[in-house]
Amino acid sequence: MFLLFSSYILSTANLAIRMVALWSFNKYLMALLSILIIGEIILMTRAKMSATLVPDVGCVPTKSNHTFLGAVHLYLMGLDFVIFGLTMWKIEVRYLRSQMKLAMALVRDGVLYILVSILVNAATVTMEFLNLSDVLNGISGIPVAVALTIAATRAVRNLHIQANRSNDSSLVPQHTTSSCGELD
Repeated sequence: MFLLFSSYILSTANLAIRMVALWSFNKYLMALLSILIIGEIILMTRAKMSATLVPDVGCVPTKSNHTFLGAVHLYLMGLDFVIFGLTMWKIEVRYLRSQMKLAMALVRDGVLYILVSILVNAATVTMEFLNLSDVLNGISGIPVAVALTIAATRAVRNLHIQANRSNDSSLVPQHTTSSCGELD
């Protein structure tokens, strides 16, 4: 469970760091995000499951609080949506109107991440609220962790690729030199 929840937190923190950088490290926004991520950590530490060791089979989940696990995934979806919304707001205000390719990459990757997050979390929440079995409740978070980790890694990788394109003039500020050789 620790590794599963760690992947949730790290993928959320990954996008939060990008968003905080866009907002020029606004201390109020950083405080708000810190509180929300700490809330996510507290919820995840309170989610408990019991398992027993079955000979020749291994550990089998025997008891889980399916309602609480569903609430954790709903909180995760909400937090991702808040981060996405703040990112899109800042990108739209500052960069999107200038049609910068870097801003377009941020928007594309942000939309992809939030769609993946909503789809896999919605499926997991549905399974947990249906409470089909303790085994399904226990393993339903694994696809969420894998999908969010892949989407967050893809977003960082695409940002790195986009920023390192040397022939892309939209990423380089356009300065002119005056007759004295100083930048305007």
